[in-house]
Amino acid sequence: MTDERIAECLGAMTSAQQVCEQLLQEALDGGGSDNITIIVGRATAQD
Repeated sequence: MTDERIAECLGAMTSAQQVCEQLLQEALDGGGSDNITIIVGRATAQD
């Protein structure tokens, strides 16, 4: 997957689980079959 496509998915995410499942499926559809790792984190501002 391209960095641009990953950014698109993250920009449209509704939840961490949803975007992980979407990224995994796209990686598998793109021919990936082994060693697919997805880590999604969320940064929040602290007052």
